[in-house]
Amino acid sequence: CRDLPPRSNEHAELGTHAHEVSEDCIRNPARIVYHEMVEDEELMAAVKIYVDLILEHDAVGRAKLLIEQPFDMSALFPGLFGTSDAIAYYPEEKLLRVYDYKHGKGKRVEVEENDQLLYYALGALLTLSSDCPVDFVEVVIVQPRISYKGQVIHRWRFPMLEKILDFAADLVE
Repeated sequence: CRDLPPRSNEHAELGTHAHEVSEDCIRNPARIVYHEMVEDEELMAAVKIYVDLILEHDAVGRAKLLIEQPFDMSALFPGLFGTSDAIAYYPEEKLLRVYDYKHGKGKRVEVEENDQLLYYALGALLTLSSDCPVDFVEVVIVQPRISYKGQVIHRWRFPMLEKILDFAADLVE
């Protein structure tokens, strides 16, 4: 894939723009009210749901929050890398929460057993320092433009050892 030209379309570009705006608003919360990069009210309303969730979870200041966090998993297999939309580590609960923002409105993304989210969770675990023990992982999909069972935020929590080690072994294989 490295030698192929990049492919994009209007939906991918809109999603990229929504991610850029959400990152900026998380880093600068005052901008959620008015953002100079956005004229689209629907986009801003969707981004606000995601940004509010991230800021709410970090409001008590007990989480270590990383936004658009790149990770490198070359130690597992050469060339594995990625970027998590947001990760939060809660030391008291030994909980790692991995967020994935989906701006699309055409197809709902399932949170449970989602390989992309397990990949991000593994990358996040490898990104955390060794003094951040994790017992539980919670992956969260925020898909504000698609409601499923009346919700736009979906979560899946599991014991870290139960899923991540098996996923890592399968990934390497």
